[in-house]
Amino acid sequence: MPDVASEVMNAILDESETHIQKTGQVPRPQVHIVAEDMDEPYQYIGYIATRPFYRGADAATAVADLGRLPSALAATRLFVVWEEVDLRLALEMPNRQPVHGLSVVDVRSDGHTVLWLPFEVAQDDAGIIVIWGKPTRHENVKLHAPSKR
Repeated sequence: MPDVASEVMNAILDESETHIQKTGQVPRPQVHIVAEDMDEPYQYIGYIATRPFYRGADAATAVADLGRLPSALAATRLFVVWEEVDLRLALEMPNRQPVHGLSVVDVRSDGHTVLWLPFEVAQDDAGIIVIWGKPTRHENVKLHAPSKR
């Protein structure tokens, strides 16, 4: 039986690529909610994405609100996803990343893993194509503290 975490990661990548190809935009920040202590097929509870937001404080509030639903559920694992350049612009943070990429934080009770998935976008006769770069993994790295609202 496939691992639910692997299935969620594959779905995140597939849906992100499809979204970019269809809209020309990166996906909004989102949280995928998993309850690994439940029986299959109910482990994947679902996901929540940010509402549309304006740059600055409104963006920070929209991102912070992503934690409300998972905190109310019996989630044992979360996958927090955002496009790095887009979110840094929205939060008015310095951008140290020279390329676009998805950041996926796999949050577990015993720690977290940050997966960095760089990508480039090109256009051909068929439309927009996403070219994924080499992913990197980072175990239990320091994450930004939540902003004060």
